[in-house]
Parts: sequence; C-alpha cells; structure tokens
Amino acid sequence: MKPYGFVYKLTYLPTKKIYVGRHKFNGCKNYLGSGSEIKEIQSRDKKKLPLHWRKLWKRQVIDLAYSFEELREKEYNWIQKLDALNPLIGYNILELEKIGGICWPSEDPRVREKIRISHLGDKNPIHKHIFTKEERELMRRRKLGTKLSKEARLKVSKARKGIVLSDDTKTKLSLANLGENNPNYGKRGEETSMFGKHHTEDTKTKMSQRMSGKNNPMYGVTSPNKGKKMSEEQKRKISESRKRGIYEKKDKNNF
Repeated sequence: MKPYGFVYKLTYLPTKKIYVGRHKFNGCKNYLGSGSEIKEIQSRDKKKLPLHWRKLWKRQVIDLAYSFEELREKEYNWIQKLDALNPLIGYNILELEKIGGICWPSEDPRVREKIRISHLGDKNPIHKHIFTKEERELMRRRKLGTKLSKEARLKVSKARKGIVLSDDTKTKLSLANLGENNPNYGKRGEETSMFGKHHTEDTKTKMSQRMSGKNNPMYGVTSPNKGKKMSEEQKRKISESRKRGIYEKKDKNNF
C-alpha cells in the first residue's frame, strides 16, 4: 500500500532549531515547510542568499502515514516527542489540541490573525471586485437553505453593532431593493416572507422609537391631503380594492 504522506523534521542549520510538519507525497521534492516563522526566515534568507538559501535547511522524513487522520495524529505525536513547541528548540508555535488524534492549526488565534492580515486590502483576491449578476446568483444558491447556528448569529450581531451606514450607502441599499429587486415584489398573503410571523413586543417598541419624533419622515411635514375630501370616485376605488384583497385571501384559504 502506497503511503498517503509523511511527517518531516526541518532543521535550520545556523541555529539548529527544528520544525515538525506533515505533507502529502505529491509535489514534495522541494518542499521546505509551511510554518509562519520559518516562512519569514526563508523569505529573509532568499534576499541575502538567493542562490544558496536552501543549503541552510535540512529536511528529514521521520514517519510515514497511510491516511489523512493517521498523518495528523503522527504529526501531533512527533511535535510532542521532539518538544518542537519549546521556543529554545523549535519553530512550531501552535499550542496543539488533540481531538480524536487530530490537531487543528486554524484554531490558534495567532495563526488566524496572520491569515487575516495576509488578506487585507490589495492582498484580498476579491479586493474591489464587482460581482456580476451571475456571480451573485451563484452565491445566493450556494447559501439557500443554510441556517446559521445561534453562536454564529451572535458573532454576526456583535460584529455589526455600532456600525452606522452613511446616507450614500442607505440610498444604494434602497435603490437595490426597489421594484422587481425586492424579494416581496408582486407577492401577496402566504407568498410574502413575513406571512404568519409576528414581531415581538421588544421589536415593536424599537421600531416605534426609531420612527418617533424627528426620526419620522413625516415629522414637521404638512400632509398634502390635509383639509381635502376624497371624491366619491376615489372612495369607490379604495373600497373595491380592499374588497378584492379580502376575497382573494378567502379563495386561497378554501383550497
């Protein structure tokens, strides 16, 4: 049976410090580790010794594995065995967690922070990218039916708290949801997203406060219909419109 991957020990000869990692067998001939600290050292050495920097490193294969799970477990065991987390001995920085024999690099806050910084601004692959209608539709379909956990919703809520949208952004959002772009456009009754749902008392209070006083768009504005009386024709049209809505609702409920 062909091995899936290997655990390696990488030694930086000038300091004799080590790094323990893992890799699959495909494309591993010139592989010299992926640790964040050793990448920084290698980047520095490439500038100083562009032709000879590789000679400063020595890689040894210290174990083989025949599955992904076995590979991760053996990497964990060798890191512990060689004390690679000791800053005087190794370059490994991850305070490993062993969950079913698996170590999770992405759980370390330092690793996550470095990943975040490496994708800021112009480094982000979608920086200033304008999504087409087709791309937006693909993203919508991919998320369709996905429900966030309570923990995920709380994280999103905390991240969004305190953010104040500019008037320009509000206008853009409003225009983007006008007419046919509105998810409830042309829908009535059960077809609408709020059908059968009710706002909590807390939500009602917040909505009321948000629209009270000067926040109300009609605050200080004199209604154009003030003092005017509707004609009989206008009353008739309103009456017919409301009746039509009631009858349509009854017809739907009968099926």
